[in-house]
Amino acid sequence: MATEISKPVMARPLRRIAAALLFGIVAGAALPAAGADSALSRFQAANEAYKNQDYPAAAQGYEGLIAEGAKDPILYYNAGCALAQLGRKGRAIAMFERALRMAPRFDEARDNLARIAPATQEKPVFFLFLPFVALFRAETAEGFFLAAFVGWWLFALTAAAWILLRPGKARTGTAALASVSLVATLFFEAYFLAKRSFEERIEAVVVAEKALSRSGPSEKYTELDMLSEGVKVRMLEAPREGWVKTRLPGGRIGYLPEGAVERI
Repeated sequence: MATEISKPVMARPLRRIAAALLFGIVAGAALPAAGADSALSRFQAANEAYKNQDYPAAAQGYEGLIAEGAKDPILYYNAGCALAQLGRKGRAIAMFERALRMAPRFDEARDNLARIAPATQEKPVFFLFLPFVALFRAETAEGFFLAAFVGWWLFALTAAAWILLRPGKARTGTAALASVSLVATLFFEAYFLAKRSFEERIEAVVVAEKALSRSGPSEKYTELDMLSEGVKVRMLEAPREGWVKTRLPGGRIGYLPEGAVERI
């Protein structure tokens, strides 16, 4: 039975996916323009396969483009939809997470993620902080950086105007605007630093049906938690000798088999 999720994106312009392949590095060389046209054809073929409920062919088409270096939120999202229909929940969650990292306001990806991700016990947010949390989730670090950049220019211009103007209402209003610009700039700078730190975190999703975490990088170490498919963990180190050091959902350190998780 098909999974109840939002459908893939079929009608939006696809040139970004071609550009992702055209300017990406594939097998050590830039992909030629003909290859980009082929990539678009393959993406559209995968969409048609999904429409015809041929989910294995759709997933294979999307994942093939991703394996060749394409990075686009629509491509990740569509791949997640196909994988979810195949019951590959963990990998589907990884794809939706990737889409949201590139496009935090991708509502369809967020809705699908909420439908298939395992329930988590998050600490409730104090109601006065809800608008700030929503803003943090709705934008990328790059977006906050651009907002801070514009704020600095506005502050510089209003500060220069304040210096040049004679005392009066205009000068007073300019001073107020400069003050507001400075506060807004510092606000967005703080958001930029926090968001950049968040985006630099390396996270992974459990793609195995069950994954047993251990206290060390070997089966001889103590068993810790049994994690279900789709659970998200934080990677603390690069995989080593077949094991990944992670921070488990409960907060403690644990090691998982490398093949049981997929990096977001």
